[in-house]
Formats: sequence, C-alpha cells, structure tokens
Amino acid sequence: MGLHYFEVDCWELISHKEEEMVSQIQEVFKIAERKGPCLLHLKHLNSLETGSPSFQQQQQQQQQHSMNRIVMELRNHLKKSFVNSKSKNNNDKVDDHNKRSIFVFASDKSLDDISAPLRACFHQELKIESPDESQRGEILQWTLTPSFPSDPVSLFALSSSLSYRTGGFFAADLISLSAKSS
Repeated sequence: MGLHYFEVDCWELISHKEEEMVSQIQEVFKIAERKGPCLLHLKHLNSLETGSPSFQQQQQQQQQHSMNRIVMELRNHLKKSFVNSKSKNNNDKVDDHNKRSIFVFASDKSLDDISAPLRACFHQELKIESPDESQRGEILQWTLTPSFPSDPVSLFALSSSLSYRTGGFFAADLISLSAKSS
C-alpha cells in the first residue's frame, strides 16, 4: 500500500495542563503529515479523557470544557486529514495533499469506555469480539498442530482444556500462548 504506520499511545499525550495536551495532539498530526501517506493508530483513546490527574481533580464543568477542547482539536485534525484524502485534481491523479494523507484509526479495550463526543470524531466504528470457546478451540488446534503432528487425541484434549480456560482471549493471544508453549 505504500503507507507508513505511526502508532501513538494516548497515555503519552496526557499532561497536567490542557494546553500541553492540545500541543502534543498537534505535534502527533504534524509528524503523521510528514510521514504521509500514513496510518495513524491512536492506542488507548479513552486515556485522553480519563488519564490526567489534573482533569480528575478539576471541577466537573472545567473538566468538561477541557475535554471539549481536546475533542475539538482531535476532530479538526481528523476532518483535515479526511478532506485531504478526498481532494483530487482535474486529471484524477493524486494531488500533493493526497500524497500526505493521514488515515486515522483508534483503539481501546472497550468501545463502551469511549465517550460519545470522542467517538463522534470518527466516521466508522468496528467492534471486535473475542472468540467463543468453540472458536478458541479451533484456533488452538490450528496453532498447536505442529507440536502434536502424530497425536490428534492429545491435541484435541489440550486444545479443549485450554479453550475452556482462556475466555476473553483473542486470536493473537492464543497464537502467542501456543508459540510460547511449544
């Protein structure tokens, strides 16, 4: 695809001062623009709302004002990157803005933890559920097969036992577990 990947842990953007947080968000987008075209991954998005100790100590009204300012800053940068990705010249070739497009996505442990104003900054939402016990068993059988090539009974017993005890694990967790146990 020819895109750079730039990952930012939003916990690193947390500051005791609203101005510093806004400045850090601006800096993240400046870096992403220089790396463009770029996939910008904002990890732990909810931390922008809950991470700052000073936010937690402020009065409710001032906290809401600060959060609104941070959300507006994020929204402005997202809108700018969206508009730039849509702009084209008359020859339908990618223009200079498109060469520097930023494609932004964010993640957090739970979609429900992210406030409506912060979620509204994004055009799409994707919720990835963890596999159920049966699906975890299949993933484990697939990843453990190299360790038990000639003993399908042991493989089935182990994968069944592990799938029962790994509720909430995602495929990557199960693959990592299998790799470390081999």
